[in-house]
Amino acid sequence: MRRVAPLARVLALSLAFSPFVLMPQASVHATPAALSPAAAATEAAQQAAMEGYLYFYPLVAMDLTRRQFTHPARGADGAPANTFQHARTLPRAGNA
Repeated sequence: MRRVAPLARVLALSLAFSPFVLMPQASVHATPAALSPAAAATEAAQQAAMEGYLYFYPLVAMDLTRRQFTHPARGADGAPANTFQHARTLPRAGNA
């Protein structure tokens, strides 16, 4: 079985699902005048929620990663904030 690099897998998946992500945006912007006030409010709320998710999800994920590496459990990778971590050996290729 051929092993696919993680970056290649992510790139392939993002290219495969990009039409599904871009298609609804094209149809939403095609008819803005035909919406009723209630539908327009719902559409605006959905758009605001999507923009908030796209903006804040990377920030939350980055903060979670920072907390995991600056507050490690005993024996785990990471070090307290503003300090260096020393590893006596390099990690094995299979652990990456």
